[in-house]
Amino acid sequence: MNLYELTKKICLFLLTFFIIDFSPQILNQIQPDSGDYLNLHPARQTTYYIAIQVLKTLKIDLIFFQKFFLSFSICILFFSIKKKTNIFLCLAAYILILSNIYYTSFSKTILTESFLFSFINLAIAFLFELRKRFNLFFFCIVLRNYFIIKTYWNSICINFDYTCNYSIKKNKSSIFNHISFFNSKYN
Repeated sequence: MNLYELTKKICLFLLTFFIIDFSPQILNQIQPDSGDYLNLHPARQTTYYIAIQVLKTLKIDLIFFQKFFLSFSICILFFSIKKKTNIFLCLAAYILILSNIYYTSFSKTILTESFLFSFINLAIAFLFELRKRFNLFFFCIVLRNYFIIKTYWNSICINFDYTCNYSIKKNKSSIFNHISFFNSKYN
């Protein structure tokens, strides 16, 4: 990657971050479920609580990190769409995502949805690149992290890991059949 390309990517990231940062906030920072995540309620997954504690230990503001991660994932999605389509479709998707202030407001709340939206953006970006085995691996990791944060059944993640590992080793595109099986089985 040359200096010009790197500069474009950094500028897009900074623009995205500032748009998210200065966009109107529809949701309050503390939501009814926020206390459960902050105080490790037994009904909630521990992943988000652990992320909060790690960020607190590193003295990184949770809201800043969520906006940073969402901005990063939107930029990755932007460049993946640009590589596979054209600049007009890419800009349209970028503008639609950032103009959805309800969507960007979740990055300013203490809820798992901020991480979920970022993981979904990354999963879609990796879907554009699924022809490469390396990106299939990252797509599986992103989807697995989505399951870990949102579900209460760790067995789904374990089954998903085995399925992805099998699909990658066999170099088949049957992973989508397995994903739809998991969706129908656990919903």
